[in-house]
Amino acid sequence: MNKTIKHGRFRTLNYVTSQVRKFLDDARNTRGMTYQQKIDYWHKSKPSLEEFEAHLVSYQRVRKKIFPFLLRIIKLLKIIEGGKNVVLNHRPEVFEDAVILCSTHDESIDYERIMAVINRHTVFFHNEPEALYGTVNDLFLSLNVHICFDAFNKEDRRLALAKMIAALKLGDSVCIYPEGVLNFHPSVIVNHPYLGAIIAASETGKKIVPWGYESYGKQAWHNQGEAFDVADYIKDLKAKYKNMVANDRFEEKGDDLEADLLNYYADKKMESQKLGTEFSYELNDFDFNIIAAYKLRDTLATLKWGIWEEKQRRDMIKRNPEIDDAWHQLPEDKKSMFIAEQRGEIPADYWQRVVEARIKHYPYEDEILTDALVNRPYDREGDVFSQNERVALKLGLDPLLSQINLKQTLLKLDDETLDARFGYAISMVANKKPKMHIFDNIRTNLQRMTAEEVFEVILIQRQH
Repeated sequence: MNKTIKHGRFRTLNYVTSQVRKFLDDARNTRGMTYQQKIDYWHKSKPSLEEFEAHLVSYQRVRKKIFPFLLRIIKLLKIIEGGKNVVLNHRPEVFEDAVILCSTHDESIDYERIMAVINRHTVFFHNEPEALYGTVNDLFLSLNVHICFDAFNKEDRRLALAKMIAALKLGDSVCIYPEGVLNFHPSVIVNHPYLGAIIAASETGKKIVPWGYESYGKQAWHNQGEAFDVADYIKDLKAKYKNMVANDRFEEKGDDLEADLLNYYADKKMESQKLGTEFSYELNDFDFNIIAAYKLRDTLATLKWGIWEEKQRRDMIKRNPEIDDAWHQLPEDKKSMFIAEQRGEIPADYWQRVVEARIKHYPYEDEILTDALVNRPYDREGDVFSQNERVALKLGLDPLLSQINLKQTLLKLDDETLDARFGYAISMVANKKPKMHIFDNIRTNLQRMTAEEVFEVILIQRQH
């Protein structure tokens, strides 16, 4: 018995020591590196699928021993900084089995705050290797185990998906942000989710736990939704689709499944009209995954909306205690009056301040902002960056860049940085326009560009 205990302690010590050593080596090796150099370093040092699986199996017990200690550190830091978790809905029983926790993405520390609520070990899935080196988060996530990848590298994304599936099959839960980036749009509740979580849930049979998350300064609000059985949903969806095809019924909306299918068809028709391609009612596995992703997006949006409503209600009660018990019975005009009062106090630069607060913890603020504003479309394999990516990108442009204008963001960079990072791409786009010339001043060319052309600049810059 004593030998077993000593052996367990030795393995734990060996694990912690190896992770600390790696953390220090990476911090030393990447010191002074640029954004792109750190990404290149990541590609040279990242673990293969086999190495990742071996690591999971070898240290599964050790990680679960360490996690309570890491959790205590998270909670202690939260107390020190005066942070508070406001939990609207939480069902801890769903985490007894491995699940995929899909959360909306609001800030750099939302993972730690979610862990403090669910009190369960999960493997964290994220796409910013270059932002971690030399930070405490790097050490914390390495001890906990995380799946990290370069979002702009197709092979790396597929490797990360394979690692997520491996972790789920070995009994580990995974926490992922299906939107892929921080949400900086003032009027889009949830960005379109990518398919990784849907594919992993479908292949493993594990359920998705939707999680609405929203931060207000030191307050973090959480709203857990009902577990989503993707495999069963897609199975039922296919059966409903088969029945609709057999009866040639594609017009009336019946139950929820039919509504999901017909809404998707409406989107397909609109896309076909824009591209000038032939529309077809025929669906394949990719289409069913997309419909499931839409379902997840709607669920996440509902959870986030629930947070907004409850936050507003509580703020109203603070200002008007007498309406506490009677809020739901108040006539709509009375509610509108209170809401209008609150809206009138919102400063003009409110959203700009929200964005600045969200990105201040990141070492590469302009890169984070750029990534968040570039809409990366699906291709027919459920991945991003298809052959027609530029056309799809332009069709999917969100013209709403009001408070956060991408062109203005780039123009804020100094001449040297702008030329070094985006000069080639700006010249490439400028050379296609009669009014511009490849030898014109980089900043002048950028000022003349439309929003769509600036997005094309970002795309070219990423490919080189």
